[in-house]
Amino acid sequence: MNKRMILALLAVSGLLACLSFAQEAIQLDGAALGNCQTGWRWCSKCDGLSYIVGGVGPCPGGGTHATGASDSYVVVLNDPKASGVHGFHQCSRCKGLFHPTSDNGVCPAGGTHDATGSGDYCLIPSMDAEIGQEGWGFCSKCQGVFYGAYAPHGICPAGGQHALYWGITGELISESKLPILWGKVTKSSSQAMAKGSVEPVSGAKVEATKGGTTITTKTKADGSYCFTGIALGKHSIKASKRKVGTASGTVRIKNGDTKSVDLSLEK
Repeated sequence: MNKRMILALLAVSGLLACLSFAQEAIQLDGAALGNCQTGWRWCSKCDGLSYIVGGVGPCPGGGTHATGASDSYVVVLNDPKASGVHGFHQCSRCKGLFHPTSDNGVCPAGGTHDATGSGDYCLIPSMDAEIGQEGWGFCSKCQGVFYGAYAPHGICPAGGQHALYWGITGELISESKLPILWGKVTKSSSQAMAKGSVEPVSGAKVEATKGGTTITTKTKADGSYCFTGIALGKHSIKASKRKVGTASGTVRIKNGDTKSVDLSLEK
């Protein structure tokens, strides 16, 4: 995966709510990645990883991070069951991701990184090269996470280039590559004057089943639902709401798919 590829534009505006900056449980090819936080970007000046929600942090290359050429990444957050390297924190001063070893490293905002208010972030091991991006590690000088698959290794706030503390085995998941299934759940209008029209069903239960594994969600006020990072393969989709009805369908999900399945409830 080219680290400089521009985030793919999603053609369907209804997907924006699914890809908002949030923490959500994400599935990948039948396995749970865990609770993930969106809103992370790669900086083209320093090669570092930074959280951009609420403003862009300072860059050791001068000014603030340059994230315009970055894909959008998700990072596992506050999930003790997630596999990988735990103990990463978001710095409250530079908004970068770092892993304290003997100290808190060097912060581009000056002084050392500050983990105040941060949760526990986890850098996962290699899983799926078509969805994730390998080559992420952290620097032995500044303790910050950066992309280290290619030399030179960016700009380090401790001076010179970053130096990998451990092997290039970490992986970040590209948000634009996560398979997404979305749609709307409706029912026939109960208004006699609106015969033939439909109305959204809020609070309907939507289930996606593949093999013996089922994941669930509920529709929003506009009847929409969304599964991010849904497992690859063929799924049976079922929507239901008490006293309203049920509906079902099928869909096959491949890497990077953005598919829509609309369902109309019937008693």
